[in-house]
Amino acid sequence: MSEGWGNQYNGEVEDVDSSDNSTDDDSDNDPDEFQQKLQEAVLNDNLEDIDPSSIRFGLDNVESTNLIKEAYQSDTRTENLEMYESVLMARDVDFEKRNPPENSDTDDSLPEFDNSETEAESESVSEVESSNDPEPEPQIEDDAQGNDMEDTDSLEDGDPFQEVLGDEWMNREEAAESGTIYRVLPWGRPETGKTHFSMSMPEPILYIDTENKASDIADKFPNKTIKFITPRNYTEAVQAVEKALDYLRKWLDKRGVRGTIVVDSMTDMWSWSQEEYVNRYYPTSDNPDEVDFNSAMEGGSDDWKVIKRLHNDKFRKKLVDSPFHICLPCRAKEDYSQVFEGKSQAPDMPSGEKENVYVVNHIIHLQNPDGGNRVGHLEKSGLICSQFSGLTQPTFEKMKDVILDIKSNELEAGDTNVDESVTDYDVEVGTSVASRGGE
Repeated sequence: MSEGWGNQYNGEVEDVDSSDNSTDDDSDNDPDEFQQKLQEAVLNDNLEDIDPSSIRFGLDNVESTNLIKEAYQSDTRTENLEMYESVLMARDVDFEKRNPPENSDTDDSLPEFDNSETEAESESVSEVESSNDPEPEPQIEDDAQGNDMEDTDSLEDGDPFQEVLGDEWMNREEAAESGTIYRVLPWGRPETGKTHFSMSMPEPILYIDTENKASDIADKFPNKTIKFITPRNYTEAVQAVEKALDYLRKWLDKRGVRGTIVVDSMTDMWSWSQEEYVNRYYPTSDNPDEVDFNSAMEGGSDDWKVIKRLHNDKFRKKLVDSPFHICLPCRAKEDYSQVFEGKSQAPDMPSGEKENVYVVNHIIHLQNPDGGNRVGHLEKSGLICSQFSGLTQPTFEKMKDVILDIKSNELEAGDTNVDESVTDYDVEVGTSVASRGGE
């Protein structure tokens, strides 16, 4: 286990469609078939279809301890918890013990209630139905312009119908005051400054270092609060994210400070998700490259669909849905699809799960063209319509300053024709200047 942030992990796998969820057969008597049934139930989130007696007699014969842990975390029936716990403790494995709900006792009886009001309502309804006179429709008096409200040009006195939406809906002013959450994807070849850029994000920074090299430049940021952890696999990375979220919630709740979670790199997380899938469902293979992921699993879901759920739903979504800044560095790879479309040379693109680029609101391509001066090219920003290129020695603060300068100019000008003079940094600004070129 990696040291630092604990081992909190729920181990769930999202549900997939299955054509057969039946449990009324003889498979419970066969250890291999019971393990397969348990695996499918975890995948489909329908453990309640397996009878508790089958679980009681079948768990001891399940070879996969990870599968038992997943079933333990997913099973909603509190009466089954002790069965899972006894098997896991007998195997001397670490697991996060669940606490049953305080009101775990169930009462199937219906609550008693006074039906006097119901009877009165029934009589009232009968009287209405017996009436032959239809209720007149309400009349709306329109003014000369066809408006049904007076003084509808402004809502300066407040929204009279806000109560319909409730407090969870913010108005424009509240949304603007809530602050911008930066979700940044810096990407590039080795030695282009991805780690340095990531450490320049807003503190406190919780740095999940999959490459085990971020600490090499930690001394460049002596005045920043940065916590490091070096997970070795998918499970430890998920645990790290859970601990990081808990830690940053304390900062936000107690001090009003919005910190950052860095996962360096998301390229590794995509590989680790495939390895995790192989470990769970192809236990006889040690190498994901040896598995044909194009084969279809029993139950109608292919391999890649479940791998994506491990990566996207069980890991990345926790970050994207959080109220914190996130930084998701990716290594570069060659985009050979561009060659098939007619380009003479394959340009670079971010490596990792392909939808990473859609869940962030800022993408900056980092390069080191002459081996000395690193430069950044903004390829995407949710705050501005323009792009920029040529930002030397790029950091988060520099990128943010240029973006805000351009945003201010775009709002004032009312269009995207932004002049380079709007910012103090020597960058080229335009609508298509940050192309993905080679090194």
